[in-house]
Amino acid sequence: MGFINYMAADEVVRIIFENMFRDELNPERTEKRNILDPDFSEAGIKFEAGKMSLGDNARNVYVLTCDFALPEITEESISALLADMINEERENRRLPSSEN
Repeated sequence: MGFINYMAADEVVRIIFENMFRDELNPERTEKRNILDPDFSEAGIKFEAGKMSLGDNARNVYVLTCDFALPEITEESISALLADMINEERENRRLPSSEN
């Protein structure tokens, strides 16, 4: 996002994310959705401010990069998931306790 006059960073972030979200809600969108993709569970965001010259025109700019990803799969995460599933199944199969 480029502009001549100064804009507060929080205002720029709000504008950028509103536009990204509105774009993902567009029913005619053909590109893959990121913010609304239920498979993504992690996001990385980098936000930088600077100046850019276009000939004799100087602009203030904010650059935003967003990376969306699945969590890293490791042996430990697979083992933990398997243990959780086994424990959940064991809990579901427990017989009700008898009262005397």
